[in-house]
Amino acid sequence: MTDQVSPEQLETMLAGLDDLSARVIRLIWEEGQETGDDEGGLVPVAEGVQRVAASLGLPPMALLEELIERWPELAGSRWGSRASPIVVRHGELLVEAADRRIVRWLQHDTDQLVERIAGYFGPAFVTRVRVVGPAGRKGW
Repeated sequence: MTDQVSPEQLETMLAGLDDLSARVIRLIWEEGQETGDDEGGLVPVAEGVQRVAASLGLPPMALLEELIERWPELAGSRWGSRASPIVVRHGELLVEAADRRIVRWLQHDTDQLVERIAGYFGPAFVTRVRVVGPAGRKGW
């Protein structure tokens, strides 16, 4: 399977997707067209996704996946069982607390969490932490 698609292949792919997914893929496609990154009408889809994610302030998915995988170890006992990492955007780690009652309690330990994450990933990956309750991440 190739990671590049023609305009005809793109339209076939988009026909089977919901509106939001189709819009995201069209944005990726158009980004490649505008920057001249296409090769005879073909656009490297994976590179397009990475460019769009970076333009939205999102780190490479591999870093977020590694953070999620290593969360219990990096977060420690105070955070590990009480909160889950959701996303990193523009250096801000959004963490969802397991219970709304512990959000404020965890907010007092964000500097230490940033230090532990920086010790593993480097200082630029996560520069601050925002803790929200279970339903608090809507619209972020």
